[in-house]
Order: sequence, then C-alpha cells, then structure tokens
Amino acid sequence: MIQYADGCPKMNYSEYISEKLNYDYTYLANIFSEVKGITIQQYIILNKIERAKELLLYDELNLTEISYKLHYRSVAHLSGQFKKVTGLSPSFYKLLKQKREETMEIISMRKFDYEDCFSFSLHCLQSLTELSWKIWTHLKNSFRTNRSIFRSRYLERNR
Repeated sequence: MIQYADGCPKMNYSEYISEKLNYDYTYLANIFSEVKGITIQQYIILNKIERAKELLLYDELNLTEISYKLHYRSVAHLSGQFKKVTGLSPSFYKLLKQKREETMEIISMRKFDYEDCFSFSLHCLQSLTELSWKIWTHLKNSFRTNRSIFRSRYLERNR
C-alpha cells in the first residue's frame, strides 16, 4: 500500500483497510496493536517514512513531489513526521547521503598525505559526532514516549 502509493485511493487508511479486509476497523486495530505493539497508524507512518527515505536517496523527486506521491497534506506535514521518526530533517538526511558520496569520491580519486588523512579523519569524526548526537536525542525522546505509553497501559490494566 505504501510502496505503491500511486495506485492507492486517496481515502482514509482506516476505511481502506476495513473495506479491503471486510472487518470492523476497531477490531482489526486492536488485534494489530496486540500483535505488533504499535497502532496501525504508527505502522503506516513508519512505512511511509521508510519510503520517503528511499525516494530521497534516489534523488529523482523533490520533497514536494515525494509528499504528493505518499499522500501527505503538505511538505510541512511530511517533514514533521520525518523528523519525529528519524530525528533528522529530510534535507539533513539527504545531505548525509551527499556527504557520504563526496567522501567516497575523495577516497577513490586521491592519494592522501598525512595532513589529508588527519583532516579527513577529523571531518569523519565531526560528522559521526553530529549524527550520534541526533540519534541519541531521538532514542531518548522515543524512550520517554514509549515509557509513558507503557506506564499508562500498565496503570489501566492494574486498576
């Protein structure tokens, strides 16, 4: 459904799923949540963001075209969900790809002297530090969110 978004009708996913499987959406959502541990909506969002990451890496479509292709209301909506899921903006994610390509090109095209190696190592370390910080921040925020979700579920069950 996400991979082939062009062929999907532009309708609410809950209606689409309910219609295709011929079951009440609430029933399906409860079973899905019990099995997967996340809601159908969260699952759809995660898959849409994975597809957006692929499309960004292919570099054939701009962000406006990607948001339209994946049925987002706006580029801002896609960007907000992208950042919430990955911890990175779509433009920063694309920049990481370009930096990686530039680095590979430098490695393949040049012979290094000691100063180049030091400069290159420092550049890699700075990039990794920035990326590690963003990933750590994202994981910390995800942990807080998940902890509060699990805590509220626990409290509901033990009333």
